[in-house]
Amino acid sequence: MSKYDLILFDLDGTLTNPESGLIKSFSYALTRMGIDCSDKEALKCFIGPPLYDEWQKVYGFSPEEAGLALDYFHEYFEVEGWCDNVMYEGIPALLSGLRAAGKRIALATSKPETFAKKILRLFDISKYFDFEAGAYSDRIRDKKWEVLAYAMEQFPDIPKEKCVLVGDRKYDAEGAKRCGIDAVAVGWGHGTAKELSKSGFVAVLQTPEALLSYLL
Repeated sequence: MSKYDLILFDLDGTLTNPESGLIKSFSYALTRMGIDCSDKEALKCFIGPPLYDEWQKVYGFSPEEAGLALDYFHEYFEVEGWCDNVMYEGIPALLSGLRAAGKRIALATSKPETFAKKILRLFDISKYFDFEAGAYSDRIRDKKWEVLAYAMEQFPDIPKEKCVLVGDRKYDAEGAKRCGIDAVAVGWGHGTAKELSKSGFVAVLQTPEALLSYLL
């Protein structure tokens, strides 16, 4: 008998690879703020965590400066960045396999909900989801645990021990722990092997096929 009834999915680095669009959006915003963005590789660390907090921590922005940087970010992201994205191979088969097995499936991403839903529809995978939860804004319900708690509230009949989050960064494991549920990592996302091994994930799966087998 399967351990989990509700499978909650992160989006970026788990279902789709948004790297190209996000890096361009980060670079646009931070350059406008006077930050040298010539090292694009260094910007990858911002894929995953809430940007409003992270940019204050990394660049010493004031709350007002972080808000301005986010405005610049959205100038690019909302027009071109959000759709500069690719779906990982094997994701439709993974989701349809879970559906066929009677699993409940929900999205739980700290990406703004409006764009998360647009991305699921772009790749025609929204049909597999029972609920789609994202950040309300860049400063409200933007932390992983807040989005997770909100998503789980929609399934009051499923106890925490029957829920699992699938993600690719330490923030996913931290959010799941705060909500009292397990977290499973995918090895094809943006988290390094070292990060995943030290973050408290109950398992790290390297392919969608292996993940499906584990969840069933």
